[in-house]
Amino acid sequence: MKKILFLTLVAGALIVSSCTNKNNNEATPDQNNTEQVAEQEATTLTDQLSAAIEASDSTQLQKALLAVNDKVTSLDKEQATLVLNKVQQFLRTKDAQIKNIITTTSPITTLYNNISQMTAETIETVSKLPADAEKAAQQAAEGTVNDVKNAAQQQVNEAAKQVNDAKKAVNQKVQETQKAVDKKVQEVREAPQKAADQAKKKTGEAIDAAASAAKKGLGL
Repeated sequence: MKKILFLTLVAGALIVSSCTNKNNNEATPDQNNTEQVAEQEATTLTDQLSAAIEASDSTQLQKALLAVNDKVTSLDKEQATLVLNKVQQFLRTKDAQIKNIITTTSPITTLYNNISQMTAETIETVSKLPADAEKAAQQAAEGTVNDVKNAAQQQVNEAAKQVNDAKKAVNQKVQETQKAVDKKVQEVREAPQKAADQAKKKTGEAIDAAASAAKKGLGL
């Protein structure tokens, strides 16, 4: 009887151990779901990246990279790590094509490098990259437009100044010419009067001289 009881206990222990090992080796439903979601998310992201790379479109590529960053920073750490690993594997196979699309100094290059080098531990530290990258790109575009506008406005202002300076010079010349004409006209008008006054003066001087001579002749 004791022998039968002992064998029963041993058999029970083996069954429990077998079940425990089986449960440890099998993935839980939650784990399966996490991997499935990560696979779907990664496929969506790599499809966007692939389309941008095939089109050699830097703007589209930047949007796809921003989508990657947004996604991995919004997921929990486990899902984010799975998605990130799959995306990074894809990026490594397309590295040469991507570097032909982007420049070494553009915001998109910084974004690409950060995603390529990102780890599960650094995901949180780059959560602000989308806003920063978009802001930098927008500021760069606005700066270029403003530079063009400012240069154009400066040329317009310079041209207007030259026109105003020319108008002032013409007006000054007209005024000087008008003064010269007025002076000449006045001289012409005054010439007869000056001649008459001069003749009258000479006549008076002659009369005075004659009178003086006559007086002397008369002993006066």
